[in-house]
Amino acid sequence: MAPTPLSTAEDVMTRQVVTVAPSTPVFEAIELLLEHSISAAPVVDDAGSVLGVLTENDCLKLIAAATYDDQGREEMLQAGRHMSTVPAVAPDVEIYQVVDMFRDAELWCVVVVDEEQLVGVISRRDLIRGLKAMESEFLAMLHRERRDPRTPSSFFGATRHDASEVASRLNR
Repeated sequence: MAPTPLSTAEDVMTRQVVTVAPSTPVFEAIELLLEHSISAAPVVDDAGSVLGVLTENDCLKLIAAATYDDQGREEMLQAGRHMSTVPAVAPDVEIYQVVDMFRDAELWCVVVVDEEQLVGVISRRDLIRGLKAMESEFLAMLHRERRDPRTPSSFFGATRHDASEVASRLNR
């Protein structure tokens, strides 16, 4: 199959990444999430290496824990204490591998790293935006697959023969 216009992580990733330090107060991190309309922010050290990701869900868990467990101490309210781990991929990873990662796990985002340095983030929205950008190529591929009787229908999960058999059973 010919490569699509969006074939790697680098093609869909967000390059202008909002990050927080491990010592960033959680409420400051929440303000950044809201201000930039994002659901997660990578937590990076001084060298730019990714330590984890602070998600909206992490913030909700912290607020619930502080409310019920009386954990109001300042060090408990730092982003680095409440971050989640997320997979990291290289910029040249096939986009379909990234899609599989999101499909198989409940991820907020995937970080893109090059030589241990953060270079981007991929969210579900980035993947959907990429899919929309390649709509005509995707539809053309599906159309070609349906018209070529030698090609099994991997996207639809059944061959033409299987579909005919199902149709004949329904008509009985």
